[in-house]
Amino acid sequence: MLAYVLARTDEPDLETIIYETQMGDATFVFTNDADAESYLMQSDDADNYSVAELQPIDLVEWMLKCRKNGVESMVINPSFQEHSSGKLMNSVNIEAHLEHFGLHFLEIADPTVF
Repeated sequence: MLAYVLARTDEPDLETIIYETQMGDATFVFTNDADAESYLMQSDDADNYSVAELQPIDLVEWMLKCRKNGVESMVINPSFQEHSSGKLMNSVNIEAHLEHFGLHFLEIADPTVF
């Protein structure tokens, strides 16, 4: 399973768009490339951005980078219409998901601790 993000076409490192939302700074992630491509084509960003595929480990690395840069949330499968109209969109807290991943790993590594 892959994730898809909107990434700058002229940057060697994965640089994605940061949006201001009701939840603070957020980035968008899509679970299929068609929705990502549709969003991009409806936005004003198609000239400078393209759809990038992320393998699961790449997604975790990207989430860590977002967190380090102060991005709080990932909006999951946004529609351009919902974003444009200011509707509240489905999102997840990046730090909470990374913490859950770490705790899950520790629980598996030593179940007697939990």
